[in-house]
Amino acid sequence: MRNTKLLVSLFFFLFLQSFASFTEKREIQLADNKDSRKVDTSTKVTLQTIMNSTTLDEWLLYATKYPNTLAKGDKAKIEIKIKELCRSFPQLSQLVNSNPSYISKNSLEVMGMELVKSINDIPGFVAIFPNSQLVDTYIESKAKALKKEEKLLAIDAVPKSPSIAIFKRELIDNAKTLNECIELVKVCGDCSDELAGKCVGQLVNSNDYRRFLNYFGNTKYAAQVTTIYNEMISKRAENLGDNINTEYPDFGPVISPDGSTMYFSRNYTPDGYGGEDIYVSKIDSFGEWSKAVNIRSPLNNSEHNGVYSVSQDGQELFLHNDYEESSNNPSITRFDGRGWAFPVTQQIPNLKSKGKYHNGSLSIDGKYLLMSVKRDDSYGGRFLFWKSGGNDIYVMTKDTSGNWSEPKNLGSVINTEEEEGSVFLAADGQTIYFSSAGHSGYGEQDMFMSRRLDDSWTNWTTPLNLGSTINSSGQDDFYVIPAKGDFIYFSSDRDGYGKDDIFRIGLPIEMRPKPVAVIKGSVLNKKDNTPVLAKVNYEDLETGIQLGSVNTNPATGEYQIILVSGKKYGITPIPITEISIESTLNSDAKAGSGESFEIGSMNKERISKENSSGKSGNKNKINNSSIINSTTVIQNNVSVEGISVIDSKVSNTNRNYPKLFAESQNIDLTDLKEYTVIEQKLVVVPVESGQTISLNNLFFETASWVLKKESSLELNRVVKILTENPSVKIEIGGHTDDKGSDETNKALSEKRAFEVYSYLISKSISKERLIYVGYGESKPKVPNTTESNRATNRRVELKIR
Repeated sequence: MRNTKLLVSLFFFLFLQSFASFTEKREIQLADNKDSRKVDTSTKVTLQTIMNSTTLDEWLLYATKYPNTLAKGDKAKIEIKIKELCRSFPQLSQLVNSNPSYISKNSLEVMGMELVKSINDIPGFVAIFPNSQLVDTYIESKAKALKKEEKLLAIDAVPKSPSIAIFKRELIDNAKTLNECIELVKVCGDCSDELAGKCVGQLVNSNDYRRFLNYFGNTKYAAQVTTIYNEMISKRAENLGDNINTEYPDFGPVISPDGSTMYFSRNYTPDGYGGEDIYVSKIDSFGEWSKAVNIRSPLNNSEHNGVYSVSQDGQELFLHNDYEESSNNPSITRFDGRGWAFPVTQQIPNLKSKGKYHNGSLSIDGKYLLMSVKRDDSYGGRFLFWKSGGNDIYVMTKDTSGNWSEPKNLGSVINTEEEEGSVFLAADGQTIYFSSAGHSGYGEQDMFMSRRLDDSWTNWTTPLNLGSTINSSGQDDFYVIPAKGDFIYFSSDRDGYGKDDIFRIGLPIEMRPKPVAVIKGSVLNKKDNTPVLAKVNYEDLETGIQLGSVNTNPATGEYQIILVSGKKYGITPIPITEISIESTLNSDAKAGSGESFEIGSMNKERISKENSSGKSGNKNKINNSSIINSTTVIQNNVSVEGISVIDSKVSNTNRNYPKLFAESQNIDLTDLKEYTVIEQKLVVVPVESGQTISLNNLFFETASWVLKKESSLELNRVVKILTENPSVKIEIGGHTDDKGSDETNKALSEKRAFEVYSYLISKSISKERLIYVGYGESKPKVPNTTESNRATNRRVELKIR
C-alpha cells in the first residue's frame, strides 16, 4: 500500500512538471504568434506607405531603407506603381541605377520599351539597356515606315543591330553628293572607304577638299586629295562660310592657341548691343565651325568691343575695350568655368593714340604687348610737316611687378612715314605680321612679315611682302595665325556674304613662324584622381628661369601651355589651396603675375576709325554678382549657359589635404621641327605617410651618380616642402632599368639616392628625417621593354614615412 502511494505521488509530480512545461511552451508559442502578427502588421503598414509614394525620389528613399519589406510585396502592384512613377527615360535610368531587387530586369526593359513612342526615343532606351534585344524587334517592326533621318538616328544609336545592316546598304546606295556621304559617315564609320569613293570625284573647290579630308582623311583617297588641297589653299583664299560670315561686317578674327575657338567682331547686328560685338565659334572634330554666337555681356556693350589675343590656356582674353574709363588702354577678362569676369583695365603709361584707331597683339608669355598707335615720336609725318602720317608699331614690356612700360617704337626697319597697323605677334615670340602702306605692295595696304633678331625689339629683318596670293588689290587686314602656323586668317572686303568676311589661306612654309608645341592635360590628385586647382609653371631647365605660368580650369583641372622649339622645359603644378576669382583678376590679370598669353590680335582699325575719340568705356555699369543668361557657349570643354557676369567673390578650394607636393615633368623641344600637340598629365601628391613622389627633373651624368646643374630646381622644391613640413620624414629611393648586372644597378641607384640625401643635408634638412636606399632594377614602374620605358624606370623617388 505504501509503495502504491509512493508511485501515485511520483506520477502526480511528473504530471505537474509536464503540465508546467506544456504551459510554458504554449505561452512562448502564443507570444511568438503575437510577435509574428506584429511583424505582419508592420510590414503591411510599411508597404502601404511605400506604395503611397508620390515621387520617384520618395520611392527610392523607402526602397533603400526597407529592401526586405519591398521583397514581400505584390510584384504586379509594384510594377504598376513603378510605371506610374517612371514617366521618362531619366526617371527610369535613375531607378535602374539603384539596382532594384524587387523587380526583374526583363520587366524594366519592357517598361522602357513602352516609353519608346518613335525612333527618336531609341537613344534614350539604348543608354539604359545597351544590350537589349527588344530594340531590334522594335526597329524591324518600323523599318518600312522610317524616314532617312530616322534611319540615320537608328544607325547611330544601335550600330550592331541586325536591322541596321539593311539601312546602311540602302543609304550608301542612295548617297549621291558629298553632303549625303558626309551625313552618313558621321554615324557609319565603317562605311568611310566606300562613301569616299563615291564622292571623291565631286570635289570642286578648296572647301569641298577640306571637308572631304575632315571626314575621309583616313581613307585610301586621302593622300591624293591632300596634295591637291595643299596646292589650292596656298593659291586662293577660302571663305569660312555662313556659320561665321553674314550680311553684316565680320572682321578681326582671333584664333585660340589650339585652333579650336575663334573670336571676332560683327558690326551693328540685330542681336547686338549697339556697337561692334564679339562673337565666338568652336570647331568640331571634323573641322567645321559652329554657328557663331554673341559672347554677350559683360564683354559686349554699346561701345566698340573686340579681342586682341587669347591666352595660351584659353581662359583669358586680352580685349581692345577699356570698360572702366575712356582711354586706349586694353583690358583682361578671365573665364572661371562658368563665365567671363568683368574686364580689368591694363594701365599703360602715355599710351593714348593721336590717331583714329589702335590695335594690338600680346606675346605668348604675356610679357610683351605690340600695339599700332600714333604718337609724337611716330615716323608718319615726323619729317614732312604737310603729311599727317599714320600709326607706328610699338612694344610695351611688363616688368616682374606686372607694370607695363611706356610704348617703345620698333624702329625704321618696320615703321615708315606711312601707316603701319594690323600687327600680330606669332607664337614663337619672334615673328611679326603687320600691314603697311609705306613698304611696297599690291594694294593700299599690304601684309608683311619680319623676324626679331635680338631682345632690343628694334633689330628686325627686312619686311617681306606676303605675296599676291595673300594680298589683294582690296582691303585685307586683321591677319592672325594659330600656333600650328599652317593657315593665316584675315578679314577682307573681297567677294563674300557681306561688306567684310573672314577668310583663311594656306601660309607658305618659308613664311611660317618657328614651330611650337601645345602641351595640354589635367592636374590631378595622385591619391584619388580628382582635379586640382593649380598654377602650372614652366621654366627653362638650362637657365632655371621661370618663363610663365597658367592656371588650371577650376571646373576640370585642365591646363594648356605653348612652348617654343629650341629648349628643354620643366613643368610644375603648384597647388592653390584657395583662390578668389576677384583676387586673380586684380593681381594676376592686372599685374601679370607670370600669366602667359597666346598669339592673336584684335586689330580695331575699322572699328576705331569710326570712334576717333578713342572712347570705349562701359556706360552702363553691371552688377558683378548678377548672372545674365544667353545662348550656350562652349569654352575649354565647359558648357556654360551663356557667357555671363560671374560672382567675382566665388572661391575654389583644394580642401582635401593640408599640403600637396607637386610632381614635375620635363619636355624636350630642342629638336622640334614641326607643330606638335603633347598630352601630359600632371599630378600632386598629398604629404602623408605611404605616398611616393617621383623626382622627374633630376638629371645625372650618363651611367654616373653626378647630378647635373639643372637638377637644382627640383631639389630646391624638395627642400622647400620639407622645410614647410618639419615633421615629415622621407625615404629617398634610387631605381634603375634592367641594363647591366644586378650588383652594378643596385650600387648605382644607391649612390644616386645618396647624392640627393647629401644635397638635402647641405640645405639644413636634418639627417634624422632622411634615409636613402638603392633598389636597382628590382622595382620597375613599367616593363623594361622599350627605351622609353627604361627611361621611366631610371628614377629617384621620395616615399613619405
